[in-house]
Amino acid sequence: MTDIDTAALRHTAFRAHVAGDTAGAERLYRRLLAAVPADAVVLHHLGLILGAAGRHDLARPLLRRSLRLLPDDAAFHFNTGLMLRTDGREDEALPCFRRAAVLSPGLAAAHHQIGQILQDRGEYAAASRHLSPPRRLPGVEDVGAEIVAYNRVFHTGEDAREAPRHWPDPPLVSIVIPCYNYGEFVREAVESCLAQTYPNLEVVLVEGGSTDGATPAVVRSINHPRVRTAYRWPRRKVGDNRNFGLGLARGEYVCCLDADDRLDPQYIEKALFLITRFGYDLVGACVRIFGDDTGLRRFLRRPELADFLLTNQMPTPGVHRRALWEASGGFYDFDSAEGYVYEDWNYWVRLAAMGASAFNITWEPLILYRDHGRERITRKTTILPFEAQQAAIRAHNADVLPG
Repeated sequence: MTDIDTAALRHTAFRAHVAGDTAGAERLYRRLLAAVPADAVVLHHLGLILGAAGRHDLARPLLRRSLRLLPDDAAFHFNTGLMLRTDGREDEALPCFRRAAVLSPGLAAAHHQIGQILQDRGEYAAASRHLSPPRRLPGVEDVGAEIVAYNRVFHTGEDAREAPRHWPDPPLVSIVIPCYNYGEFVREAVESCLAQTYPNLEVVLVEGGSTDGATPAVVRSINHPRVRTAYRWPRRKVGDNRNFGLGLARGEYVCCLDADDRLDPQYIEKALFLITRFGYDLVGACVRIFGDDTGLRRFLRRPELADFLLTNQMPTPGVHRRALWEASGGFYDFDSAEGYVYEDWNYWVRLAAMGASAFNITWEPLILYRDHGRERITRKTTILPFEAQQAAIRAHNADVLPG
């Protein structure tokens, strides 16, 4: 097989993977390996496909071969560790996570996995060193300072007067809600914003060119002095609609909420407290899933750039200064011809690469995410495979990522 044939086959295999044709992608990856047995990336991608399908006995040797070929790739070690842990092989997964942490010391996700494994073994002292890796910011004297202060203000009441609702001149917060064909849910989203305990906020509702006939009428019926509405036609993508709404926002602080999701009444107040008290640039929270599926989605408490590059570590409604959005250039909608890339993940990577410090309220679910099952997936083009999204996000942010 010539180099040109190999390149064409790689492209075809990638497109099959993007389209969700994992069986076709597997066949093509195997043809590639027959021609180029030492292609570490193809080995790794094929191993990930097999592992995701539960074919762990076939995935393990491929992932290990890819590690031998690229022994200094932290993501390869981390992904292999995840597959091994999913297969119940924690003793084998632990060295992979340890190696990933050595290769990328700021990779908090690897430390988190190490800590969980050690905790399951009953090695609590060793686990605590990984589950709470120290990362100091000005004014933060220890890793639990945020929780202590948070509890004194919002739970024990000892410092209740420090809550943002009592500030003499609270800054304006703008919540942007882009809405496309979600008329049946958008009123709930808006009401969850208006029910916030934080007193000084506005909602910017962007009707993004809905085609279902009902949504524009629902949006027009939402009439409240703290809600400003904008209409766009024809249809725009979600990142573009977020940028449009943020351009209209008057708040010093901003966040974006999807039209089918909701916020806990104290979310904005608690996020703003952590931003102003501890100097974080970006604050999110644990997510409670409701609808067709239920559960919790947790993020790392203090994710850093290396963590964001590996996987998304911030929910969509992360609260931050509007000036950060302006400096970053805003959300970016990737060309969806080959598959969908999560524009919020890309945005958080960009902010982190520009030096933004992030924090998640991991002990309370303050964001409610509606799961639509299969129906939601059909609203988008095919979602790019995880590793392809990683590559696309790295490429787009090459101008701000460290060399």
